[in-house]
Amino acid sequence: LLVANPPVIATPNDLVLCDDDFDGFLNVSLSSQNVDILNGLDPALHQVRFYATDADRTQEQSTLGNTYTTTQNPQRIYASVTEIRTLCVADVEFDVIINPRPMLAAQDDIVVCVDAVNPTRISVEAGFDLYEWSTGEMGAALNSIEIDQPGAYTVTVTNSFGCQNSLTITALPSDIAVIDDIITEDFRNGDNTAQFIVSGPGDYEFSVDNGAFQDSNFFSGLYKGFHTVRIRDKNGCGTLTQEFVVLDYQRFFTPNNDGFHDYWTLDGITTSPEAVIFIYDRYGKLLHQMAPLGPGWDGTYLNAPLPSSTYWFTLQIPNKPLVKGYFALKR
Repeated sequence: LLVANPPVIATPNDLVLCDDDFDGFLNVSLSSQNVDILNGLDPALHQVRFYATDADRTQEQSTLGNTYTTTQNPQRIYASVTEIRTLCVADVEFDVIINPRPMLAAQDDIVVCVDAVNPTRISVEAGFDLYEWSTGEMGAALNSIEIDQPGAYTVTVTNSFGCQNSLTITALPSDIAVIDDIITEDFRNGDNTAQFIVSGPGDYEFSVDNGAFQDSNFFSGLYKGFHTVRIRDKNGCGTLTQEFVVLDYQRFFTPNNDGFHDYWTLDGITTSPEAVIFIYDRYGKLLHQMAPLGPGWDGTYLNAPLPSSTYWFTLQIPNKPLVKGYFALKR
C-alpha cells in the first residue's frame, strides 16, 4: 500500500487583463497561470486542468481549453493539478478580471496650413492617467498638443487600470495657391474672359478686381487693360494676389490734341514688349510700325495727318496666334 501526498501547488494571482473591444469579455490564455500554480513542480509529471464550475471539477467534466473566452466579469476559474504517477489531485481557484480599455472617440480629418504661423490645437478626451503622443510629448494632463505641420499624429492613453488605447488624428495639408497659367480670350470688346489654372493642396476660391469670391476659376465680361485676381485658400492658409492683363484695342481715336484719345494703342500691350504691330490703310499699304512700349499711333504718315477713315492692324506676339482688326480714325 502506497500512501502519497497531493501535489503542493500555489494559489496564483488573479489573471487581470485589459479588454480589447469594450465588451468586458476577452479570449484569455488560462495556461499562462500554469507556472505559478505548479510553483516549481515538474510540468512533465503534473497535469493542469481548468473548469468553469466547482461541480465540473469535482466530476472531472467539461474541461476548459488552455485558451478560453470569458462569459462573465470577473469570472472564477477552478483548476486542478494531477500528479501523473500517483494520480493525487490538488485544487486551486483564481479569478479572471477584465479591466476596461480607455475609450477614445473617432475624429474627422482636420486641415493644417503648411508651415503655419499660428499652431493648431488637437485634443482627445481628458481624465486618463497618461498621454503619450507620437511627437514625443507625454504627461498626465497632456490630452491636447499644438501642431504646425500636416501629418498623422497618434496618441496612446493609459487609464487607472494600466489599460491602453490609441487614436490617430490626421492633419491634411493646405497652402496658398500657385498660379500655373492664366488663359485669356482677348480682343472681344468688353466680353473678354480669363481662366486661372492653379495648383496646391488647398481648396481655393477666386475674385477679380475686388469682386465677390467664387468657386469657379473662370471669369467673363472683362474689359481691356490690367486686372487683379485674388485666389484665397478656403482653409485660411493665405491669399495670392496677382495682376494680369487683358489685351484689346481702341475701336476709334481722335488725334486732335485735345488730350482725349489722341493716340491709338493696344491696351495692356506693354506686358509684351516683343510684340510686332503694323498699321495699314484700307488698301493694305503699310503706314506705321508701332512700338509696344510707346504712346501709340498719332494718325500720321510721314508726319502728315491722315484723313478720317478705317484703318487695319496686325499684332504678332511670339507663341500666340496672329491678331487682325480694324479701327476708326475720326477728326
